[in-house]
Amino acid sequence: MKKLAITILALSLAACNIHEVSTKIRNKSLVYYKEKDFAADKAANKLDSIVVDETYTLYMREICREKPEKGFYYKNSPNNPASVVKCDCEDQSVTYKKERQEIQYLLISEKQNRVIYITTIPPRVKWDMLTYQNNLFDIKNFVNINYFNTFFFGSLGKGELLFQTLKRKEVRSNDQNVNFKWAYHLSSGGKYLEIDRLIEQKNGWQKHLNPNEILQPAIRFYKKENYRIGLCSDEKATKLDSTNNNYLENKTIFFTTDLEKGRRIVSKIAFTFNESILLPKQQAVKKIYFQNLRLKSAPILSIMQQKTE
Repeated sequence: MKKLAITILALSLAACNIHEVSTKIRNKSLVYYKEKDFAADKAANKLDSIVVDETYTLYMREICREKPEKGFYYKNSPNNPASVVKCDCEDQSVTYKKERQEIQYLLISEKQNRVIYITTIPPRVKWDMLTYQNNLFDIKNFVNINYFNTFFFGSLGKGELLFQTLKRKEVRSNDQNVNFKWAYHLSSGGKYLEIDRLIEQKNGWQKHLNPNEILQPAIRFYKKENYRIGLCSDEKATKLDSTNNNYLENKTIFFTTDLEKGRRIVSKIAFTFNESILLPKQQAVKKIYFQNLRLKSAPILSIMQQKTE
């Protein structure tokens, strides 16, 4: 049970104007969504979407750890537990030198009754420095698709975030069987959202876990104002502009669906852009997607309610 909670909550997830800069997508999980395939899926009524509009509030969690001694990464993986001392990156009371190891995004819309939790890919290391120590990740109100890893779509309960967690081989459909909850509270003034309890339920019983007993640091997400969602791989960038970044078109996340065993399931999580981005093989594309193995909790979509023959 503890292993499940840790897995769910501690998983660690290049846009450009190609006429001006030649950056590459860093994330190997991103796949080119061919224009003809996207058009065919749309014509076949296989697409649905979520608009991440102004009703969504962004909260971010940044996990840091004590920076290991110089030269550590020449012999060790960047994900090696170099130090058991982890902390909230925004904890100003920490006196040791920190390095940012992981970023997590939490988007909540009360109006849409939706929760979107996204983890990021494990960091790389270059010149004895982890990926997330670069300037790009000091831009706190930017949600960077280039580093997405796993997706949890859920809904809101009374003081709870509700998810339908999925196993790797399980069908990615929204049967609305909520089996995992995060009880939370907002700080005075709403500066941060903190997870107080992890609740798993199955066949009428519930299991409550205190995250502070099994994880460090506390699961605290900080509110970020005036955020935008886009794709950038210029890790040295101190600001975003048309030469290094491309924003999500119409703030929309698309879902491609297919029929599997008589049920409609999500097969792709897709993102589209106004300007082209450059894939590693120098392909200029405007649409990309993640395969559904990255989907850990399925969204509730209107297309799912349609009857299948």
